[in-house]
Amino acid sequence: MHDVVARHAYTDLMHTALGRPDLRQARALHTRATRTHLAALSPDTALLVHHSDALLAAHENSPDAAGLFGRAHKAAAHSTRPFDRARLHLDHGTWLRRQRDTAAARTHLRTAHDTFTRLQATPWQHLAGAELRAVGISTKDHAQTTRAVPDLPPMSAQEERIARLAAQGLSNREISGRLPLPPDRRLPPLQGLPPPRDQFPPRTRRRPARVG
Repeated sequence: MHDVVARHAYTDLMHTALGRPDLRQARALHTRATRTHLAALSPDTALLVHHSDALLAAHENSPDAAGLFGRAHKAAAHSTRPFDRARLHLDHGTWLRRQRDTAAARTHLRTAHDTFTRLQATPWQHLAGAELRAVGISTKDHAQTTRAVPDLPPMSAQEERIARLAAQGLSNREISGRLPLPPDRRLPPLQGLPPPRDQFPPRTRRRPARVG
């Protein structure tokens, strides 16, 4: 859990486990992160851990989900990674939409869409746009008014391959074995990729539901 890929891909790993769905693996990830104090490594890893805690609670229809999303946003205030903050807004907004809290969902989804647009994270921008349309918001104005940041290029082909392999649960060594990396080169940080769309069960009556 302390290797470079696991740190950057922790939320991807949680998304993948929940998308299968493999609750045993998801809970094992949570237990390992707690045991190794992953959230204490940096503000950035704290955001990933608290975000993933909220995802797991939402998937399990836990009444703690709303509070855990709030805790993740508090961690996000200290994170240096706008991409990860936008992912949290996307997942929170999607969960709120499933709870039929449309007004709150729109706020989070707009933030996610605008940030992904600035970062030129096109697949994520489209995903957030689809969620916005589901709550009755057109994304045309966003595309026209939100400028891309020139010094934040989209992922390279190699970074995208690393992100996909990490999301499958491969270790650093396994990923390195599949990529043409020199032995002394560390794997680059990951921006991540959109999770599977159908990774959370449908909304259940009056119980708090999950994201997705």
